Amino acid sequence: MVAYYSQADQLISMFERKEVALAPWYPDRAAAAADAGLKIATVYPKEGAIGIKVTLVIPKGAQNPEAALKYIDAVLAPKSKAALPKRCMQAPSTPRPS
Repeated sequence: MVAYYSQADQLISMFERKEVALAPWYPDRAAAAADAGLKIATVYPKEGAIGIKVTLVIPKGAQNPEAALKYIDAVLAPKSKAALPKRCMQAPSTPRPS
Protein backbone atom coordinates (compact mmCIF):
# COMPACT_ATOMS: atom_id res chain seq x y z
CA MET A 1 0.00 0.00 0.00
CA VAL A 2 1.21 3.48 -0.81
CA ALA A 3 -0.11 6.50 1.04
CA TYR A 4 0.68 10.16 0.74
CA TYR A 5 0.61 12.90 3.32
CA SER A 6 1.05 16.64 2.98
CA GLN A 7 2.10 17.47 6.55
CA ALA A 8 4.59 15.56 8.67
CA ASP A 9 2.23 15.37 11.66
CA GLN A 10 -0.32 13.47 9.56
CA LEU A 11 2.07 10.55 9.61
CA ILE A 12 1.54 10.12 13.37
CA SER A 13 -2.17 9.45 12.83
CA MET A 14 -1.39 7.12 9.96
CA PHE A 15 0.89 5.06 12.22
CA GLU A 16 -1.70 5.08 15.01
CA ARG A 17 -4.40 3.80 12.61
CA LYS A 18 -1.91 1.24 11.24
CA GLU A 19 -2.34 2.66 7.74
CA VAL A 20 1.44 2.61 7.33
CA ALA A 21 4.12 0.36 8.78
CA LEU A 22 7.20 2.06 7.36
CA ALA A 23 7.94 5.61 6.24
CA PRO A 24 10.88 7.95 5.75
CA TRP A 25 10.72 10.47 8.57
CA TYR A 26 12.99 12.73 10.56
CA PRO A 27 14.42 10.97 13.65
CA ASP A 28 13.54 13.91 15.91
CA ARG A 29 9.86 13.64 14.93
CA ALA A 30 9.93 9.88 15.45
CA ALA A 31 11.52 10.36 18.89
CA ALA A 32 8.89 12.93 19.86
CA ALA A 33 6.12 10.57 18.73
CA ALA A 34 7.69 7.73 20.74
CA ASP A 35 7.94 10.00 23.80
CA ALA A 36 4.21 10.72 23.36
CA GLY A 37 3.45 6.99 23.47
CA LEU A 38 3.47 5.89 19.82
CA LYS A 39 5.10 2.47 19.40
CA ILE A 40 7.69 3.44 16.82
CA ALA A 41 11.41 2.91 16.25
CA THR A 42 14.00 4.59 14.07
CA VAL A 43 16.26 2.39 11.97
CA TYR A 44 19.04 3.19 9.54
CA PRO A 45 20.19 1.11 6.57
CA LYS A 46 23.63 -0.46 6.87
CA GLU A 47 24.74 1.82 4.01
CA GLY A 48 24.10 4.87 6.19
CA ALA A 49 21.62 7.71 6.28
CA ILE A 50 21.30 11.03 4.51
CA GLY A 51 22.41 14.03 6.53
CA ILE A 52 20.26 17.14 6.70
CA LYS A 53 21.87 20.53 7.05
CA VAL A 54 19.87 22.60 9.52
CA THR A 55 20.60 26.31 9.37
CA LEU A 56 19.66 29.50 11.16
CA VAL A 57 19.59 32.66 9.07
CA ILE A 58 18.68 36.29 9.55
CA PRO A 59 16.84 37.54 6.47
CA LYS A 60 17.97 40.79 4.89
CA GLY A 61 15.76 43.57 6.24
CA ALA A 62 14.77 41.65 9.40
CA GLN A 63 12.89 43.86 11.85
CA ASN A 64 15.04 42.93 14.84
CA PRO A 65 18.42 41.47 13.80
CA GLU A 66 19.85 42.01 17.30
CA ALA A 67 17.22 39.72 18.81
CA ALA A 68 17.85 37.19 16.03
CA LEU A 69 21.56 37.19 16.86
CA LYS A 70 20.77 36.63 20.55
CA TYR A 71 18.53 33.70 19.59
CA ILE A 72 21.28 32.18 17.44
CA ASP A 73 23.75 32.62 20.31
CA ALA A 74 21.31 30.83 22.63
CA VAL A 75 20.85 27.94 20.18
CA LEU A 76 24.62 27.58 19.79
CA ALA A 77 25.37 27.83 23.52
CA PRO A 78 27.01 24.72 25.02
CA LYS A 79 23.96 23.96 27.20
CA SER A 80 21.64 24.06 24.18
CA LYS A 81 23.96 21.96 22.03
CA ALA A 82 24.24 19.37 24.80
CA ALA A 83 20.44 19.09 24.92
CA LEU A 84 19.99 18.42 21.19
CA PRO A 85 20.89 14.71 21.16
CA LYS A 86 19.00 14.11 24.41
CA ARG A 87 15.82 16.02 23.63
CA CYS A 88 15.61 16.28 19.84
CA MET A 89 17.56 13.31 18.46
CA GLN A 90 19.76 15.76 16.56
CA ALA A 91 23.51 15.98 16.46
CA PRO A 92 24.94 19.22 17.83
CA SER A 93 26.98 21.62 15.75
CA THR A 94 30.75 21.47 16.09
CA PRO A 95 33.40 24.08 15.40
CA ARG A 96 34.73 24.18 11.85
CA PRO A 97 38.21 22.61 11.68
CA SER A 98 40.92 25.15 10.98
